[in-house]
Amino acid sequence: MADKLDQKQLEALEKKLKDRAAAHGETEKELRGLRDKLDAREKALGEVAGGLDERESALVEKENAAGKKTPAAVTAAEPSKADLALIEAGCKAYGIGSEFVFSAGVREIDGERAAVIVTAGGSRVVFKKSDDVKEIVPLADIRIDGVVRKKMKAITGSKKNKKG
Repeated sequence: MADKLDQKQLEALEKKLKDRAAAHGETEKELRGLRDKLDAREKALGEVAGGLDERESALVEKENAAGKKTPAAVTAAEPSKADLALIEAGCKAYGIGSEFVFSAGVREIDGERAAVIVTAGGSRVVFKKSDDVKEIVPLADIRIDGVVRKKMKAITGSKKNKKG
């Protein structure tokens, strides 16, 4: 992608300089000079990126030798049956239908496994197995699906100006 951007920028610069050259009688020499500067910049960026890759590789090798997990080694696993059951219990407790779950996962919160559920309406709820289901208040419909059902009073337009 960086090559495409650089190529597009180069083409834009060439067009701009050719237009200027035609208008002001400048030569193609300036255009070649700018192209050389761009090539030198690309080469320098490539060298810097290569150095960073080498440093990152060395750091990953060092952490692997020490037995630490690196972000590259950590992968997202499929939720277990127990996790899915916890998410389903959370949805049932808060009155969330499965079609309105935007995202859900299980995390360790306060030393206990907890289902974190985000609804299509934008609400985020946390459900722990130890939570008393009877004390949980179900979410309002708008917080579940994001649909406004209440008729709002007109504040502008033709409906506001109508009398009666």
